[in-house]
Order: sequence, then structure tokens, then C-alpha cells
Amino acid sequence: MQSRKKNIFIAIGFLLIIVIFKNTTFSYNKTEGSYSVMANWPEGFRKDSAISAKGSKGDLSVIVLFKKDTLYKEINKAAPIIINVNSLETGPLWVPFYKSIDYTAVGNLNDIQSKAPVQLTTMGHVSLTGNYSSKQAIAMINKAVAESFVNEIKNHFYPAQ
Repeated sequence: MQSRKKNIFIAIGFLLIIVIFKNTTFSYNKTEGSYSVMANWPEGFRKDSAISAKGSKGDLSVIVLFKKDTLYKEINKAAPIIINVNSLETGPLWVPFYKSIDYTAVGNLNDIQSKAPVQLTTMGHVSLTGNYSSKQAIAMINKAVAESFVNEIKNHFYPAQ
């Protein structure tokens, strides 16, 4: 009889622990990151085109594509500048609770008028501390790559703003 009561109390205890842990979130998540961008802009590449001749950074339209995904899309007054990310290499994403990821991405931009290809390369580092899945890590890296390319494009066409 005592072993039956003991088993019932153990089962109730386990249920209580499961309910407490299920309803409690342990969300110590910390994200740090940095990046740098290199671009080989041909001489006079669209510097005096309709994109930079009128308007501001807010008028620029940019789309960043990687495989079948759209990483960034901002459509405004000007015709969109499309960046195709050709390769994205990352470090290990399987490590639980702490991911220190170095990444490199290469993207191409083709100017419709001059047919001059522009290659954009970004290198960066993302540190994730907490309970991040590899899918969340990939999403954060994709966001960082798109942000770095978009900032390079906007700073190229509107450097003083």
C-alpha cells in the first residue's frame, strides 16, 4: 500500500514539474554581430543615373534574393536594384546554447544599362547565446547579409545622406 501511495506522489510530482517547465520560458537570448562589405564598383556605375539624380535614400528600391527566397524587398519610386546572393558559407550551426558563426556571402548586381557586373562580398560574425535553433540562426544570418548589401547599395548611391 505504501509503495502505491509513493508511486502516486511521484507521478503527481512529475506532472507538476512538467506543467511548471512547460509554462515557464527560459529566454536568456543574446545576439551580437558585426560585418564588413567589399564591392568592386566600375567607374561611374550609375552615379549619375536617374536613381541618384533625384530623390533620397528612401526612394531607392532594393531586392535581395538568395536561391528561391527573398531576403529583403523594399519597393519605392525608383526601379528596383536586384542583388542575387550566389553563395553563403557559414560556420557550424548545430552547437546548442552558444553559436559563434563566421559567414561569407557573395552577391552579384547587374546594371541593366551598362551590363557591368558588380560583385558584393560581405563577411561577418554572429554570436548567439541562448536557446536558438539552427533555423533561427540561418534566418539571422540571412537578415544580416541582406542588411549589409542594402546598406552598401544605399551608401553608394547616396553617400552624403
